[in-house]
Amino acid sequence: MPMLELLLNYSGLLEIANPLPGQTLKEVKVLIDSVLEEFKQGQFTDDLLKGAIFSVKSNIEKTWKIIVDAYK
Repeated sequence: MPMLELLLNYSGLLEIANPLPGQTLKEVKVLIDSVLEEFKQGQFTDDLLKGAIFSVKSNIEKTWKIIVDAYK
């Protein structure tokens, strides 16, 4: 299967979290799972979606800047 087709058909999500002082890993997992469930059900604000899009675009721009600067 060509790589592009693999990328279009499959995706992944990496969850990374650090518990706050006094918080257990289990509490963090429950919190993350509940937020993801709300997201899957479409329970999020337009502002959150706009913020996520801005964050992705910003990260892409930073990555390209690093790549371009490496070849200067």
